[in-house]
Amino acid sequence: MLVVPGLIFLTRFVVSVPVLVVEGKRGRAALSRSWNLVVGRSWPVFGTLLVSGLIAGAVSGVLTAPFSGAWLVRGLVAGIASAITTPFTGLVFSLVYFDLRVRKDG
Repeated sequence: MLVVPGLIFLTRFVVSVPVLVVEGKRGRAALSRSWNLVVGRSWPVFGTLLVSGLIAGAVSGVLTAPFSGAWLVRGLVAGIASAITTPFTGLVFSLVYFDLRVRKDG
């Protein structure tokens, strides 16, 4: 019952961290700004998040799949895969933020 509202909130608050970093707004102000930027563009933002999540998951899966036997090695490789995919997702969130800001603010 909470999956759909969770996805809505995820979509609306996805650019709150770039708002915090770039605009310097904190707490509720950053969340409110993120919400206002995404309103009217929720489906494209959700699609971008979905595609980037699938790409990051696929890369992580490809890197960790050969090490399915040893849990220690698999954990280390999963950490390396996370170190590779986390900057990618952060970059996607930042690009979404700048795209929304250009579209909303001009």
